[in-house]
Amino acid sequence: MPSGHQPAQPGATGRSPAAQPSRPPLPPGTDPSCDVNDSAEWCVPADQLQELVSFLASPAVRPTIAQLALAPCRYDELRQTLQLTPADLDPVLTGLIDQGIVEIAHAGGDRREAWYQLSDDGRELLRPLAAFAAWYRENSDELTATNN
Repeated sequence: MPSGHQPAQPGATGRSPAAQPSRPPLPPGTDPSCDVNDSAEWCVPADQLQELVSFLASPAVRPTIAQLALAPCRYDELRQTLQLTPADLDPVLTGLIDQGIVEIAHAGGDRREAWYQLSDDGRELLRPLAAFAAWYRENSDELTATNN
C-alpha cells in the first residue's frame, strides 16, 4: 500500500453522502421494526400479534368461533356440541365477549333466553381466518417439511 494512503473506512465512499429521503411517520400502534417497504397497514405490533396467536391457539376458541359462525347457540347447546365442560367453555366465552368477537342476544327480551352469537367484529374476523386457513392448506406440506 502506498505510504500515506489509509484504507477506506467502512461505509466511506470518498464523496459526500447523498441526502436520504425522510421516511413518513408510522401510523400509531405500528411496529417500528416492520420493513419500511411493506405496507404499513400490514404491520402489527409484535406483542399484539403474539397475544392474538396465543388467544387463537387455545384449543376451545377455534371450535367455538367455528360453531357460532354456523348459527347462534344457547350455552348448553354450545357446550354439548363442542363437548366442553363449563370450566373449559366459560373462560373462552368470557374472553370472546371481552374481545368483542361474541355477543349475547336475548330472545324476546327474556334474560333467561340467552343466545351466544358472533358480533359484527366476530363475523368480520371470519374473512382473515378463512384466508389464513386457505394459505395454510396451500403451504402445509412445505411447513410440515420445514419443521421436521
